[in-house]
Amino acid sequence: MVRLARSLRELIAISHFYGKDPDYVIEGGGNTSVKIGSVLHVKASGARLGSIEAKDFVALDRAKVAALLELDGKMEEHALERIVAARLLEARLDPQGGKPSVESVLHNLVEAKFVVHTHATLVNGFSCCADGQNLIARLFDGNVLWIPYVNPGLRLALAIARRLVDFRARKGRDPLALIFENHGLFVAADSPREVRRITNSVLSRLRAHLRTLKTPVVHNTVAAPAADPALIAPLLRGALADGGRLPLLRYDGSPEILALVADPHIARHVARGPVIPDVIVYCRSFPLVLEPQAATDPARLLAAVENYRRRHKLPPKVVLVRATGMFTAGENAGDCATAALMYRDAARIIKLAGKLGGLRGIGRKERAFIDSWDAEAYRRAKASSATEGRLKGRVALVTGAARGIGADLARGLASAGAHVVCADMDHAGARQQALEAERAAGRQRALAAQVDVRHEDSIAKMLRQTILAYGGVDLLVSNAGVVRAGGLMEMAASDFDFVNAVNYRAFFLCAKHAARCMAATRSTCPAYGADIVQINSKSGLEGSSRNSAYAGSKFASLGLVQSFALELAPLGIKVNAVCPGNYLDGPLWSDPEQGLFAQYLRSGKVPGAKTSADVRAAYEAKVPMRRGVLPADILKAVLYLAKQAYETGQALPVTGGQVMLR
Repeated sequence: MVRLARSLRELIAISHFYGKDPDYVIEGGGNTSVKIGSVLHVKASGARLGSIEAKDFVALDRAKVAALLELDGKMEEHALERIVAARLLEARLDPQGGKPSVESVLHNLVEAKFVVHTHATLVNGFSCCADGQNLIARLFDGNVLWIPYVNPGLRLALAIARRLVDFRARKGRDPLALIFENHGLFVAADSPREVRRITNSVLSRLRAHLRTLKTPVVHNTVAAPAADPALIAPLLRGALADGGRLPLLRYDGSPEILALVADPHIARHVARGPVIPDVIVYCRSFPLVLEPQAATDPARLLAAVENYRRRHKLPPKVVLVRATGMFTAGENAGDCATAALMYRDAARIIKLAGKLGGLRGIGRKERAFIDSWDAEAYRRAKASSATEGRLKGRVALVTGAARGIGADLARGLASAGAHVVCADMDHAGARQQALEAERAAGRQRALAAQVDVRHEDSIAKMLRQTILAYGGVDLLVSNAGVVRAGGLMEMAASDFDFVNAVNYRAFFLCAKHAARCMAATRSTCPAYGADIVQINSKSGLEGSSRNSAYAGSKFASLGLVQSFALELAPLGIKVNAVCPGNYLDGPLWSDPEQGLFAQYLRSGKVPGAKTSADVRAAYEAKVPMRRGVLPADILKAVLYLAKQAYETGQALPVTGGQVMLR
């Protein structure tokens, strides 16, 4: 048992070493294993090397795995792989263990104890170049075995078995390493230290060769995007709608991508096909390449996407806009991020292969096999962090989200399936709420934006950050609000102006910029609908003594709600308000210095009150339900307004009966 535990610890450590470095492994790619006596411990399909644990390795009976080499390799490929998958499940020592990697037969084939298969970018620059086989033979004097491209699975293992027999007959030993055409580096050794030594020596030799090349210096750079990606993303998101469902989008302007989209030969590069199988899995075989003018024109953009669909039967997951950057599409932000990582790596590989004389992509038949392969469909589904809930696939932007009602709404919307932007002047507080939302709903489901809603340029920046991260905004919750209580004759004009700037003017500015984005998406997806919800107040439905600045700003905001609703209804944008009662437990009321209990006590708003507790009791007594409103009550109202399809221009009271509509 001690020996087993130590070997697994060593396997986990080397898996983490390579799995956490994107120069070697991206997302669920790569594979590792260790042999201990008659048992092969191999990475389960879909597990991530960077975070793998002991439970993520599957223990297999080596004899049963070896018996798979006796299967008829001439059988129809998909049928063969289904048999292999079933036999591998039968070879598990623990029937409840994970799904064994499709590479299990290959890992079992070599006798060395540890196996590490990485997709090192540098190696793939050579493995994806047209003259890769001759280059590798020359650089390593035939000591590294080149494996021509064979579809992953049993046929690859059978091909390698034959080549190993031949190599051993010629050399009397195993090769230093294997390089798979279009698919990375395979190293086997009896210790993790030896695996690392061999890997380093291979990469060092490849780097040394690159330094000897005298290739022309080509300055493919983008000084500034030819088109504004924040204008493209909402249009593109609508154009990519599939069956009425919009994807999430992510903009990438990394140096690798900007170099690729600046290359005048970009269309020729991508036409050669995907560079490695993982690109097919996560990015589809081909990106859509657009001119900036087409990307910003709704009609031309729709035509380009439709033409792609006709040719490839599916919408693109990667869109490259010349001299501008890349957009990746996915069901959720995690999918978009994975595709972006994968295609950035592909861009580096394309560049390296170009320096080495030219690119060799994966052929049509091979692409078709991976696209329809059960094993890759499983890995794709495993890697996707699926989002569920009433707001699945929607992007919600909440202002004033660092604390109080806004923070609770942000978390609640994320739990309901939305991707949420937590916006607040308090950036640290917004970041904390975004983290809380991600803990509840999943990674990359929330982000923080710093905004001062009194200033239009700050609001425009917030919308831009949202659009570049998620592709647009579908639900604006204008929640940021302030109170300055006081009588008419005592209130300073500066306090009155401050309240109106945050509660009234900021709603206008946020709605203005959000509506522009929503309308752009509508222009390429006529079925698209969006929502603007203002968190108003019961004080917007009836006057509030000695609180005129606040009540006035809320009354005025309902005028904006109704006016915006009339203007935006033809664009599929509903505009409504939620008018909560008093959230007596929130910081707006309960802060001991600036809370409304303290303010109202000081201003004499509640006659006879001697303490803050007296003020609270007076306000609770006004509510038929005998309590203040809770964030959960407000969240239900927001969700209702966002999901119903007919009402717009409404002010929905959530007051426990304190204020009733007439």
